[in-house]
Amino acid sequence: MEYFPKGTLDGCQPKTRYGYTRMVTRFDEFLEVPIIDATVEDFNRWVDLNEWGSPTPANPNPGNETKKLALNAIKTFLREVLCVEDHPLIQHTFKHRQGRHRKTLSFAEKETALADMARMTRPRILVVRNTAFMKILWDTMTRRHELANLLMDDLDLDRGFITIWAKAHNRQGKREQLKKLSPESKKALKAWLDIRPQFSPNGCPYVFITRDGEQWASDSVASFFKRLNKRLSFSIYPHAYRGGGATYALEQGIPDRMVMKAGGWDSWPVFKRYTEKVSLNRFGEMMWGEDA
Repeated sequence: MEYFPKGTLDGCQPKTRYGYTRMVTRFDEFLEVPIIDATVEDFNRWVDLNEWGSPTPANPNPGNETKKLALNAIKTFLREVLCVEDHPLIQHTFKHRQGRHRKTLSFAEKETALADMARMTRPRILVVRNTAFMKILWDTMTRRHELANLLMDDLDLDRGFITIWAKAHNRQGKREQLKKLSPESKKALKAWLDIRPQFSPNGCPYVFITRDGEQWASDSVASFFKRLNKRLSFSIYPHAYRGGGATYALEQGIPDRMVMKAGGWDSWPVFKRYTEKVSLNRFGEMMWGEDA
């Protein structure tokens, strides 16, 4: 069985595809039911039965990275291939990681991350690219790999729109999502497009590219955020922009359903994880005032 057919894991390096395929294959062979029917208990039992390396005083948990890879592979398979968003395994995390990352990013943290990125990025000209990417990621509530795969043909800057290609509801092919850019994001994107040709003499079709004129792949974007994390006093990762953008929109009074549509959420149970805290804050303000 081909677990990750053509069109999935777009932008991932071959070693990532190999690692994900290997982990999903092993998990599927262990199960007595289809992966979509697997439970968290099944996954934990599979993890406990596997050898992930022998602990040493210097490295008491040698299998942690491999376990993370396995869980990420299964989550990616459920999301990208089976098009499931509310499966128990997607919500599952290892205990040692719980609380380490937040699902959302505040507006102030977003601005701090932009400022620190500008200080750390070399060559300086790539600050323009990174600024556009980070601002669009926040405004459009787009997933990292979807924005990394944005094509020049998908831009409509005259009207301030970009077209993102997400997974289709029927699990076959992709579906079109129209995203509206804020004036700030539009300005940042135009600034990047003005200098982009000097990196792409051969006409790379992707909007976000490297100094070598190749696509700025999804894995490379993830590595960039990991480097940025080392400079910040809080944890940041691309998907936090999706939740942060949604939370900020809700705090500005945008109706839940409108935010859900703009961000491309298909499942209300998944989306409500981003809205619950905002709803409680609104309740507190209505009951006890702004200081609640």
